[in-house]
Amino acid sequence: EINVYRNPPPPTAITSDVYQINLDRGMITGFDPTKDLHKLESFRVNLNIPENHEVRIYDKDGNPDPALMGTGTRVDVVYLNSETPAESGTNPTAGETSTTESEMNTTEEIIESYTVVMFGDVDGNGRINSADLNAILNHVLRREFISDGYMISADIDSNNRINSADLNSILNHVLRRESIKQILPEG
Repeated sequence: EINVYRNPPPPTAITSDVYQINLDRGMITGFDPTKDLHKLESFRVNLNIPENHEVRIYDKDGNPDPALMGTGTRVDVVYLNSETPAESGTNPTAGETSTTESEMNTTEEIIESYTVVMFGDVDGNGRINSADLNAILNHVLRREFISDGYMISADIDSNNRINSADLNSILNHVLRRESIKQILPEG
């Protein structure tokens, strides 16, 4: 008879005082480019990762550790479980177990996966610029439609419609008249 006991990881592993981590919607917001919060280094510094966990980050194309985190970037929280094989180094008479690092078995499990949403970054490159303005203009004029994964970032005023108001918000951001708020509204 073999009994395996494993401690399950906590329900939510990572937290941040800077970024909004929404487990229910599977997204992270707060990547304000005017404060350099869209840079990978800023994200890692402002993230609280518990022991036995690590965060792996991939851009929209699946490349690891992008310099800029834009819409579509994936953040995986990995639980690292180091288990000692039951038979290694066991001395039944002394009741002691000794193991070396090479004898440890480490298993990895993705326990959470999030998608980054940067409002206004419609093409997912980590910048809010004329390309995003053009994408929304083409969507409003019904020339080309924004794909489902980028609809939230294009709907800047969160009214469930991509329209001229969203276009105006990006224009004002590009012209540095007004920054786009990077917080997902409640509700």
